[in-house]
Amino acid sequence: MTTEKMSVEQALDLMRDVYMTRAQREAFDTLRAELEGKGWLTLADATPEIGQVVAVNAPGAMMCDLWPARWTGHNFDAGGGWFEQDEVTHWRPMPAPPALDRAREVPREGE
Repeated sequence: MTTEKMSVEQALDLMRDVYMTRAQREAFDTLRAELEGKGWLTLADATPEIGQVVAVNAPGAMMCDLWPARWTGHNFDAGGGWFEQDEVTHWRPMPAPPALDRAREVPREGE
């Protein structure tokens, strides 16, 4: 068993290919395209609103570098742990989710 750290790209590809439905993969691919290099801020630039869930880039903090986390006003709460301010290089607001018919897991007609 290897303990090598996955790159962000490898971890995202694994999650996408193994754990997601077709509709989730399409939404994920859209989100991924939006996040790649666009709209990233440092905490010196601005801070999220308290309670806002954002995407954070925390290189070396865990298995992958990109995580959703809620800004507490002091750190980023990732659900099972947190990232301190000095661990996060950049953050950005999460995009709105796509409008999906959850029962069918396909985009609604006209969207």
